[in-house]
Amino acid sequence: MDDLLKDVLLAVALIAAAVAWLTKIVLPKAVDSAIGHAFDRKLEEYKLELDSAFELYKDDLSRASVARALILDCEVRYFDEVDKILAELIPLMHDMADSVSAHRFAKRDKKVLLRYLELIPELKNVLLVYEPYIDRCVWLSMRDLVVRLQDDMAGWSDACKKLSSRTIDEEDVEWSQKTRDEVLRRIAEARVRQIEYLSKIASQWNAQRLSLFDDDC
Repeated sequence: MDDLLKDVLLAVALIAAAVAWLTKIVLPKAVDSAIGHAFDRKLEEYKLELDSAFELYKDDLSRASVARALILDCEVRYFDEVDKILAELIPLMHDMADSVSAHRFAKRDKKVLLRYLELIPELKNVLLVYEPYIDRCVWLSMRDLVVRLQDDMAGWSDACKKLSSRTIDEEDVEWSQKTRDEVLRRIAEARVRQIEYLSKIASQWNAQRLSLFDDDC
């Protein structure tokens, strides 16, 4: 009986020791291992999500860069084409007014009028093509000029007809000079709008450069 009791107590002691060993050593390691695997999985998932988000960001950034480059290219072409037309239009305005003032309508004066009539749809076409890409104030100032030029077409045609028939009078001369001055004023206003816009863009670019230098310091 005593031997049996001793065996039972020994067995209980062994079981207790085994449980204590499992609790203190094996179980914590198993729990730590499980937690470690779970953390690694979460970390991998997070890295995949981060990589995916970064790729999307790079894609958006690339699209934004391409869009801005397209707008910049259109702005440069617009200003170049408009400046060429205005550079040709200004002396034509002087020549037409001088022709009326001198009561002269020679072959060269006819070419001047025809070129003036050709430039108006050319300028209008440039405005229509580049409207989506150009600053609104800049575009509107040029549109107002085109509207004025179109309104003056009939007046210049009538003046030339009177020159041909030698029926021009001082009222026509005064009209031609006032019309020339008004068109030149609108050209100057349109160019001021362009300069203001370009100065604004240049200031923003310089501010961005300075901010980069400040960050480096």
